[in-house]
Amino acid sequence: MNENKIELIEDAASLSYAFASLEHIVLGKIYYTWENVMSCVGMWKNLCELQVPWNNMTSLTIPPDSLKIQSLDLEGNPIEDWDEINKLGCLER
Repeated sequence: MNENKIELIEDAASLSYAFASLEHIVLGKIYYTWENVMSCVGMWKNLCELQVPWNNMTSLTIPPDSLKIQSLDLEGNPIEDWDEINKLGCLER
């Protein structure tokens, strides 16, 4: 999905059936914020690996409990404060 800005939908969970077998997604250079990405996780129930490189993310929020990933790639995002990274501490392994 790199460099493809897909319009966000309000009820992402309603599409979860379409992504039932999705375990890995790369959303690079689509210029989503962390909040935009988190609004999509409801449709990725079996996601294990999330890559969101080069999206100009500067801040993070605590991810929803439904996000059960094993790997997260934030490469190239200008996150400058460890307090932002600490918000990811609730992610399970």
